Amino acid sequence: MKGESNMNNTYLTRFKFSGVKNIKEEVTLQFYKQTITPQLDSKLAKVKAIYGPNGSGKSAIIHAVSMYRSIAFNRKTLYSDDFISNIKHLKNNESEKMSFEVEFMIVYKNKVIAIYTHQLSITQSESDEFFIDNERIDFVDLSVSKTKSTMIEVKDGVLVTSGVNEEIVKFTYNTLRTSSFLSKLIEFYLLKNDDSNQEMLNLVFQLMPLILAVLSIECVFIDEDDHSLYFAHKKLIDSSDIMPRLTDIAESYAKISSMKKLKNQKGDYIEKDDVPLYEKHVSKLARFLQLFKPTLKSIDLVKRAYEDGYYVTKTMNYGFTQIDFEFESAGIKKLSKMFDLVEKMMQTNLIVFIDELDSSINDVYLIKLVDFIQNYGKGQLIFTTHNASPMKILKNHKFSIDFMTSNGQIVPYTKNGNYSPENLYREGMIKGLPFNIESYDFLKIFGDNDE
Repeated sequence: MKGESNMNNTYLTRFKFSGVKNIKEEVTLQFYKQTITPQLDSKLAKVKAIYGPNGSGKSAIIHAVSMYRSIAFNRKTLYSDDFISNIKHLKNNESEKMSFEVEFMIVYKNKVIAIYTHQLSITQSESDEFFIDNERIDFVDLSVSKTKSTMIEVKDGVLVTSGVNEEIVKFTYNTLRTSSFLSKLIEFYLLKNDDSNQEMLNLVFQLMPLILAVLSIECVFIDEDDHSLYFAHKKLIDSSDIMPRLTDIAESYAKISSMKKLKNQKGDYIEKDDVPLYEKHVSKLARFLQLFKPTLKSIDLVKRAYEDGYYVTKTMNYGFTQIDFEFESAGIKKLSKMFDLVEKMMQTNLIVFIDELDSSINDVYLIKLVDFIQNYGKGQLIFTTHNASPMKILKNHKFSIDFMTSNGQIVPYTKNGNYSPENLYREGMIKGLPFNIESYDFLKIFGDNDE
């Protein structure tokens, strides 16, 4: 594959989840063949597009990945009021729990050397608290055998794996219902910083590829799915007993105020030593945007000193006019965000999930970006979309096109005679996706005669 090197590369090969939004039963996204061998198969999905009707559950995938990452890596996630408020709205009401499973493979010199599987399940108690009722980490060392071994297993907050370092057992005691083992291991290592504890160092070393893989996940939502302000505002208006909740109200007000202040700041805060690197980054961004908008002459920077750095604002210079970046089109802003992500994906094994990638981006640009990442990127891009154009690029790559049905099931694209995936999709020939709406059906709603 293009973009490979002799460094270790980590790839997401499978993601499973259930109990999120409208997804009650388990859904599986496959990015690679199920039976993984040392010989690397070039059919790895470095780009995956997920299609489906509105409300089918495409956004639930991105939310599930985001929740998994937060719980797996941040030991304080299940203590966060904002996260709990969010999770209450995102949990499927008919499900007893939310479950997540990720599988990563580690590639070195075009050989698969190891496989990690991490499972987490979250349950809601009668008192409306959320806790981890199960966690498991499995490992396969393909340089030795194909046998899967369980490295860590936690049941109802109890570490049941034998042979784990006693210090780690003590450190995690009575904490694993609200924090993942992975997050506690990171905390233990950072706090202890004890290079003499060989057992602990060995465990950290063994799990480091998994830790780095989880860290490499990034989720991007459209504005409509950013609920931070909603929950902060809701906490204000829902307070019936003012005095006991004065602290909560103050925190919510401060959060809303800080968000507004941040938005009105219209600038990035850059440390003085980082200014040359930032200027180089913006110059590269300008060249990137000029591919799509040749009339852009440059991106000019205005720096305002603040403490040990600068607040920097960007002005889009078109020669005949200058536009503050804050007031640029949604499409240019989206391309700028894509630039940041693609730049990272060219340098690292970033695994990016984007909800509605096609929003505000011309499909011609979209196709070229998808093609570039598929062929040259080190990382992976997974996105939901309604735009069928990327199918033209992705149809030749196995595991790169999935369809989500109206009842929340994943149907991977498989070749069907001479039909292109676009035609199968548009003509309602995908199982569970009968696109049977006709233009005259809208007359029943918008016709002159109300019935």
